[in-house]
Parts: sequence; C-alpha cells; structure tokens
Amino acid sequence: ILYAVLLAITAYVFVEVPWIAFYGERYYIGSLETVPVKISSSGWDMTWFFMELWRSYNVRPPMFIAYFIGLLLAVTTLVARSSIISAISGLAMLIGWYDFYTSAATIHKLYVQLIGVIGLINIKSAELEIGVTIAGLLAILHLTVGTYLVHKAAD
Repeated sequence: ILYAVLLAITAYVFVEVPWIAFYGERYYIGSLETVPVKISSSGWDMTWFFMELWRSYNVRPPMFIAYFIGLLLAVTTLVARSSIISAISGLAMLIGWYDFYTSAATIHKLYVQLIGVIGLINIKSAELEIGVTIAGLLAILHLTVGTYLVHKAAD
C-alpha cells in the first residue's frame, strides 16, 4: 500500500505540479501591443510536447522522457511485485529527472523553436519550478524505499 501511495504522489507531481515556467510576450495580430505571459508546464505537459515534436518533426525527445517510462514501469511493479522492475523504474525516473534538471536550456530552446512556428508568443526565458525538485526526491524514494518495499512485499 505504501508503494501505491508513493506512486500516486509521484503521478500527481508529474501531471499537476509545474516543473518549468516560460516567460515571454504575447503579440496581438494587427497591433504592436504586447502582454507579458508566463506558461507553466508540468512533467506531463513537457512529455506530451516532446512526443508531439517527435511525431510531427522527427526531433528525438530528450532523455527526460525516461521519467515517464519509469512511472509506467512503477505501475507494472505493482502488478508484478518485482524488486528488479522497481529498481529499473526508480533509476529511469532518476535519469529522466537529472536530464530535465540539467538541460533546462535545451528544453527552453526546443520549446522556443516550436512556439516560434506559431509566432504569437515570444518566449524569452525559462525557469525551473518546485515540481522538478519534488520529482527528483520522489525518484530517489522510488529507487531506494520503493524497491525495498516491493522486495519485502514479494517475500
């Protein structure tokens, strides 16, 4: 049950809590007026964004997609009760989190390229939000405590 709670919290942080915020200006068609904008994106938003980018423009998604794969493996762990799958899941989430945390500039650049195609928003900067920190802590918990819990439940 504790592993399921940990997984539910991790999924909530991935889907609902902002991981990155983009700051820029929105232009109105036929006007020189601009309005400052802030676009907050969760891990799920960014995963969906890069999967669409991959599908539409054949741009390989960054390694942080491994966080999503780790979440899927964690759900599999609930069914299989395998400490090996749990460890792989936690490791995938940790790798994905590390990539996201250390490559915000790359993520910002790719996001700006796609939004530039739309042309109505000029993204000027990006900033990591609290969701990234929480996601990193949860990845470590999945790798250590989660694997231990699954190992004990399998015995």
